[in-house]
Amino acid sequence: MLLPPVTDNIYVRKYPIRQCPIWPEVFIRGSGPGGQAVAKTNNCVQIKHMPTGIVVRSENRQKAREKLVYQLDILYNKDNSFDAISKREKAEKIKKNESRAKKTQDLKKEFKLREVVEHFIVNEDL
Repeated sequence: MLLPPVTDNIYVRKYPIRQCPIWPEVFIRGSGPGGQAVAKTNNCVQIKHMPTGIVVRSENRQKAREKLVYQLDILYNKDNSFDAISKREKAEKIKKNESRAKKTQDLKKEFKLREVVEHFIVNEDL
């Protein structure tokens, strides 16, 4: 008995490859609340993706890298990016919930109409 390959059912996408040489990190002075402690120290990291020119700034190196990967995913994958897929799934879920709510609302209206009609029929017999 032959089974289909496992990869047939799994959705495989391209994801930007992390390559450190094209992501030079520069530490610059940050901004925001903190007063002199923020103004005097280089506490902000700026990462630039050389091929695309995307620049990301954050006070946390890990968060900056995550933001850059997120931006590259949107740039390279467009409609198949994590962000686009999640937006589509949310829209589908909202649409499904709205149709379900409309269906129940219609059923309630029909029930009320039937109840009113049955009430008149019962009263006419008396």
